[in-house]
Amino acid sequence: GMRVHAPWKAWSPEALETALGSGKTVLVNITADWCVTCKVNENVVFERESVKKRLASEDTIALLADWTNGDRVLTDYMSSHGRNSVPVYLLYKK
Repeated sequence: GMRVHAPWKAWSPEALETALGSGKTVLVNITADWCVTCKVNENVVFERESVKKRLASEDTIALLADWTNGDRVLTDYMSSHGRNSVPVYLLYKK
């Protein structure tokens, strides 16, 4: 899978549950190595200093989910949000 760099943390069902329990804003970015649109968005949006600062701030948790190998648990999570392809961005706000 892909290496996760700050401000991102690796997504897992447990990591998501913990993040949601923290009361902070949670952004989930579901991506894949072969997804061209994902790469473009990452370079154009997520590499912006203002966005990086926001994602790294104390009141936000940014989770990166790797769907490169079609992870079953992640597929189910995407399906539960009505999605079957990447990129998927989910924002949880209190």
